Amino acid sequence: MDTNSFVHKRPTKSFLQTYGFKYSRGWSDEDLAAYLARFSVYKSHGLNCLDLRVVLYEDGTTKIDLFDSSSQGVYSPWYRNESYDKYPILKEVDENIKKLMTSMGFQERGKNERRSNSKTEYQARRGRRVRSKNQEIAC
Repeated sequence: MDTNSFVHKRPTKSFLQTYGFKYSRGWSDEDLAAYLARFSVYKSHGLNCLDLRVVLYEDGTTKIDLFDSSSQGVYSPWYRNESYDKYPILKEVDENIKKLMTSMGFQERGKNERRSNSKTEYQARRGRRVRSKNQEIAC
């Protein structure tokens, strides 16, 4: 699953309060406010094992990350496509993520839809130099 695979129509104050989203200064910038919430997406023996962090920007775009609840570190097998054969739990986690996000009114982006980071788009519009993964900026 892509980390930018969900979108929401412009979030309202009541929506944010209902689902526990809080303003995040670290993910926001001067042009785009961001709201952060964490949800449990996988439990084993009644204990939370994996948490989903959802960053919702005011324009409706999202960024999701998966964390190991015990170590608070990123759950790396979820980010590698080849891990899905080794870890059958990942398919269940993806289904739980889709159920959670759709129950909150998020829509899954189409495969052909453009996926981009909202902060990067806004920086590009304001004339800031934005580098891609393979591009280096010469000083």
